[in-house]
Amino acid sequence: MPDTICPATMALGASTYFNWHGMSEPTGVDQTSDRFADLWMSLRSVGAIRALVVLAILFNCYSAFSYLSHRHDQQDFAHYYVSSKLWLEGKDVYGVELTPLYEQLGWNDLKEPVFGATNPPPLLVLFAPFAVLNPQVAHVAWMLAQILAFVFATWLAWKCVRDEAEAGGFLFVLAIFLFLPFLKSHFYYSQVQLILMAMVLFAYQLLPESGTGQSLIGRSGIETNNLAKGSAARFKARFGGALSCAIVSLAALIKIYPLVLLPWFVWRSDSAVRGRITSGLTSVMVLAIGVWLTDVALWQSFAEHGLRIVSAWVRAAHDCYTFANAAHQLGTTISGDADSNLYVRIGSLVGALVLAAFYLRLIFSPAVPGRKNLLAEFSLLILLMLFCGGTCWWHYLVFLLLPMQVIASRMRDHLTLTALIVACVVIFLLANLKLPTANLEILKPVLNQRPLIAMLVMAVFLAFNLKSSRHAVVAER
Repeated sequence: MPDTICPATMALGASTYFNWHGMSEPTGVDQTSDRFADLWMSLRSVGAIRALVVLAILFNCYSAFSYLSHRHDQQDFAHYYVSSKLWLEGKDVYGVELTPLYEQLGWNDLKEPVFGATNPPPLLVLFAPFAVLNPQVAHVAWMLAQILAFVFATWLAWKCVRDEAEAGGFLFVLAIFLFLPFLKSHFYYSQVQLILMAMVLFAYQLLPESGTGQSLIGRSGIETNNLAKGSAARFKARFGGALSCAIVSLAALIKIYPLVLLPWFVWRSDSAVRGRITSGLTSVMVLAIGVWLTDVALWQSFAEHGLRIVSAWVRAAHDCYTFANAAHQLGTTISGDADSNLYVRIGSLVGALVLAAFYLRLIFSPAVPGRKNLLAEFSLLILLMLFCGGTCWWHYLVFLLLPMQVIASRMRDHLTLTALIVACVVIFLLANLKLPTANLEILKPVLNQRPLIAMLVMAVFLAFNLKSSRHAVVAER
């Protein structure tokens, strides 16, 4: 993908500078936090934010539509198209090279043999309606589907944070997100993550609040005793938990990695054991039916051939932001043994232990979380899903849309100079600008993993925020 600068970092710095110098001097050390809180308020209220958002949207629209003329025959759209076309024709998808069909279509993006499909069977089914179209028409339709998914996901993210964020602050963070390379990378590779993000955020909105049975999607100005009025409200309160688990299960069938979220959705679907069992059984049924409908033998072929290719990519890639890839890069740089699987296993073990610690804390947590804690938990788990799993390519980082908004809303009332500097550093790391590393071979594994470092900082913030909130709940009791 072409190099991308980060205008958002410069915009944030410029806005900070001009607002800071336009403010009066503080009268004491204790007013430092208030001073930066006022700064944040001014940043959210200036009319330039709207212009920044419009500029960011235009920037991404230009990027997306500039790809329509030449990306229909290149990865990853070409891979989706050819794989689904083979599936529709009843041919082998995973155990053969795709090069011959690429050549029939006049495609050869990689200039080397294109191996079998690397995505689960349900993704082939999802893409099948596009595979019956002309490639260029299919590419336009697929891009439009991704744009609609992003708009829907952005609306859902706003619904998640609107009780603790204001429109100006939300738009400001959205502008930063849009200027970062995630979305451009997603459109460049015509990926599927935006659809998955929309599904996951919609599932969260259906999730009842712990211990209340009140659906998050139906709580706008509606008191709990009035929620029972109306069949839609009753349906959400009664079946929202199981339905949210079913949606996450569908997302996991399409791309595997959302499976990390499923135990959390089952646990938070209801405060009663019976409700959790119902949600768990619903999830198992959806997964089992999904595997059966898309052919068990096809899944076996995917596990045997597709996952092997993905595993090789994880070892070879320098743009996969997981513990497994980071450990492999660091270990092989030090040892010189690039073919070893040891370091991937060590990194995978670290990721598994972090996830285990999260879920153990979830199960044995003494405090039932309120809505704000539920959102912090969910945002933290999204981050863990990204860097504790096997793969997290650049375009997976579109999932940072919600965590960035949640963190910004939590920083709003406690914005200090230190917090502002850390936020700017995180944005810089996420921008992943090219740095001169020719004479710094030993540092390359670390520099390559700047987005991972940024996500770790974000996860630490959310973990501490969650810890302090839980202590506050316990203290109130």
